[in-house]
Amino acid sequence: MNLEKNFNPGAYPDRPDSRDYKYKYTVFGTPIIDWEKGFDIEKNLGITLVVENQNGSSSCVGQAWAKYAEVLNYVETGELVNHSSKSIYEQIYLPGGGAYIRDGGKAIVDGGISLEKTLPSYEGMNNDTPPSEEYMTNQTIDDEIRKEMLVYQAKEYRSINTLNADLIAYSIKSNYGAVSGALGDNIGWKDWIVKPPTSSNPWGHAIYFIAFGQDERGKWFDFINSWGNSWGSNGRGRMYFDEYAMPINTFGIWTLIDKPNLEEDMLIVTTNDKPAIYLIRMNKRIMIVDMPTLEALKEKFKIISDEEMSTYEDGGTLIWTDRIIN
Repeated sequence: MNLEKNFNPGAYPDRPDSRDYKYKYTVFGTPIIDWEKGFDIEKNLGITLVVENQNGSSSCVGQAWAKYAEVLNYVETGELVNHSSKSIYEQIYLPGGGAYIRDGGKAIVDGGISLEKTLPSYEGMNNDTPPSEEYMTNQTIDDEIRKEMLVYQAKEYRSINTLNADLIAYSIKSNYGAVSGALGDNIGWKDWIVKPPTSSNPWGHAIYFIAFGQDERGKWFDFINSWGNSWGSNGRGRMYFDEYAMPINTFGIWTLIDKPNLEEDMLIVTTNDKPAIYLIRMNKRIMIVDMPTLEALKEKFKIISDEEMSTYEDGGTLIWTDRIIN
C-alpha cells in the first residue's frame, strides 16, 4: 500500500484569497437533502470509475481533479474517457512536491485538461507503470496539448463552506462532485472508513467526493482515492460528518461549474421563427439560458428553421453559470 508520508507531501491547505467564489445553492430557498436516500455519482450515471495509482509521486491534487473532470465530460458526452492528472500536476506542483487544492481547479478553468492518451500519467513503454514524482513534474505540455486542453475547460471553481454538510451534498448531486484535502496518517487510513490523524506528524492528501448518505453512525461522504484498487473498498473510502471538522479531518472543499466542450461538432443555433437559442450536439438540442455566455459566442451562431430544429432530439436545459445538463 503506497501511502503518502511526512507532513503535506501531496496536498497543502489553500492560502486565504478574498477573490475566491463561494459556492451557494442555485435554487430558490434551501433544498431538502434526502440523506437516507443518498446519492452516488457512479450509480446515478451507471459508470465505474478507474482507480488511479499515484505511486511515489505527490500528485494527489492532480489525480483528484482529473477524475472529477472525467465525470463532467461523461455527463456531457456520454463517453467515459480517462483524463490526464499529469497535465494538471506538472503546472501546479510546489518545490519538494505536492500542490494547493485550489490550484488544480484553477488550472482546469484557466487552461483545461488533456486526455490521458495524449499525456499519460503512467510511465513505461506501455504507460502502465505508476509514476514517480520526477515523471509527473517533467514539463511536457506543448502547444498541441494546450489546444486539446482548452476543449475540456470548466467555467468556474468555487469554495464550499466545510461546516455545511447539506451544501457539500448538494454540490455532489448538482455538480457531480467536489475535491477536498484531508489530514491523515497511516493508522487512520488503514481501512476504507478513515479516521482523523492521531500522530504528531500527519500528511496531506487530496480526494474526490462522489457520494453521500446516512446510516446508524451518521452522515457520510464517500470518495475515490488514488492509491490503487488494493486500498480501501476497491480504491474508495468513506468519511463521516463532524460539524466541527467537515467531513472529519478535511481542510478545504472545492467544486467545479462546468461548461460545454466547444468542439467542431457542436453548433450554437437560433431558429427563424422562435426566439430561442440552442446548443446542438450529438443530435440533441439543449436550450441555453445564459445570455452573457451567448454574447461571447455569438460568432458561432447558425440560423436554422423550426422544421430543421424539430429533427433534433430534446436534450434538456443547460444553465452554464450554475449547473450542467439536467
